[in-house]
Order: sequence, then C-alpha cells, then structure tokens
Amino acid sequence: MVTPQVTSIQTAYSFLKGAVLRTLQHHAEKADELELLAPAAKSGENEKVSQILARIKDKSPALAEAIDEILIHFGAQIVGNQLFDNAQAGIFHAISRMIGDFLGITVPIIGTVRASKRIRESVNLRKPMMLGARDEETRAFTQIAEALLAEDVSLDDLLVADSGAFDTTPVTDPAIRPVLASVPAPGEAAPAGAAGAPGAAAADPANALLNPYMRKSPRIDVDWTGSLRDAAGALRPVRIFEVSEGGAVVQPAQPLDLGEELTLVFDSVTGRPEAPVRVCRPTTLGFAVEGHIPATVTAAAAARPASAAPRLAVV
Repeated sequence: MVTPQVTSIQTAYSFLKGAVLRTLQHHAEKADELELLAPAAKSGENEKVSQILARIKDKSPALAEAIDEILIHFGAQIVGNQLFDNAQAGIFHAISRMIGDFLGITVPIIGTVRASKRIRESVNLRKPMMLGARDEETRAFTQIAEALLAEDVSLDDLLVADSGAFDTTPVTDPAIRPVLASVPAPGEAAPAGAAGAPGAAAADPANALLNPYMRKSPRIDVDWTGSLRDAAGALRPVRIFEVSEGGAVVQPAQPLDLGEELTLVFDSVTGRPEAPVRVCRPTTLGFAVEGHIPATVTAAAAARPASAAPRLAVV
C-alpha cells in the first residue's frame, strides 16, 4: 500500500528490497551461495540488486536458476492510495517499473484509491464503507479484491518465521533519490520540468532516472468488446480495459503467448478500427499489447462518459 508521498515510496522500496534479499538468503543452501549473495545486501550505495544478481549467474548457474524462479513468482503487488487526481496514477506505474529494473521483480498495480472524505467518515462512524452506496471508491475496492482473489498464492513459512526483521530504513541509494525528489506531494501538481509533466526537460539530471519509467502516453480506462485476429484469420473475443496511443490491455478467454503478433479489432468503436499489436506482458486484468493505436480509438475513449471500473473475469 503506497501513497504518492516520498516517505511512503521510500518505505515500500526498502521493504521490497529487504524482502527480495531475505527470500534469496532463505533459499540459499550452501555457504558459498550465501557468500555470492552478500554483495547484494550491501548494494545500497552504488549498484542495482538486479546487476549483482546478473553477475551471480556467471559464477553459479544452479543458484542463478533458483533465483530466476524465486523472482518470477515473488508475488508482490502495489495498491496506490490517497490519490488527489488521476494524473498521480502514473507515479505508481513509474515506481513499479523502476522497482522491476532495480530489484528484478514484477510489481503490478492492482488498483488505486482516491483520497476521500467518505472513507475517512466511514472510520469515524464505524460502518464499513462497502455497505453504503456504490460509487468510485467502492468500485476501486471491489476491483482490488477481485484481483487478489484471482491470484494463486501458496502460503510460505517466510511469512511467519524468520530471523530478524525487514530493513525499512529510508532509501539512501543515490541512484534512487532523484526518482523520489521528482514525486509531487499529495494534492500538488507535478512541478514544472518534472518527469511526466508538461514541458518536462529530459536532460534535467534530477529527473533523468524517472523519465524511462514514466508512461509515454496517457492511458484511458474503457470497458469495450473486441477481437484478436491471428495470421490465419482466426478470431478470439476479448474485453478491452485500457487504451493509449502505444497499446491496450485486453482480457481473452485463454492466455496469450508473450511476443505473439496479432491484430486487435475494436468492435465497440464505430467503423471497427484495427491495429497490429504484440503481446508484451501479463497484467492483473489480462495482457498488455503494444502497437500504434488509431487516433479514432483514443478519441472515442476520451469522449466516453465515466463508468464503473471493469470487473475481473476469473477464468
């Protein structure tokens, strides 16, 4: 659970870094494997953990294979909390991508919750907010709950027994401080020249690290029907939950193959425009696909009225 505040992001990053390192140490079976992992624990000042782990692969292929398996199934997820405007959601996606680069783990955003007077009042009234009227806040919590229920998670003894505690001290890595310095406080707009803000200066050293992780174009939530057509002409129905100039998020009935090249047909848009796309990664709602999305599609998405958050289909 992370807010746009710098201290919250610091704590989340430090916790995840400690969790990754302690998980790897827990699975190390030999003294020489622990010795190989030791530099990663001391990497706070000068190096990404992911770079150190890459070097381990050259020295111990067996340990490297075990590390890859652990990181792939690490299972961390982020909920963005106390957003004051929709633009702040991009900060969480940038932080998620940055964590993947620094720690080598995938940390998807499973939902965001806006700062809400109603949420605060429900605490004072001692009445669960979810028992009240359906609105943007309750839909957000429902989407998060559905995303968690769709996960296949096995309980690990790491959660209940381990020596010591996770390191949650503030981040001191020089490489990561520019990222945190560019994050606006809740309720504030991104400062002029900050990454992702209009007129951002890519050459600004304070924002140079965050720029690669910020979304290149605005993402628009939708809930459309569509189809994926393969090279043989076969069609697979999908739901489309998000579109941008550079891609979309789709939910098919069956999993897609990463790297697969298809044609996405927007059945809910007038004229049924199409776009060649490539499957790039799984998401909590389905799969992200990359490709040049026609302007007619993004215009139709931007013009649509706000509606309920898309529900997850558990298949």
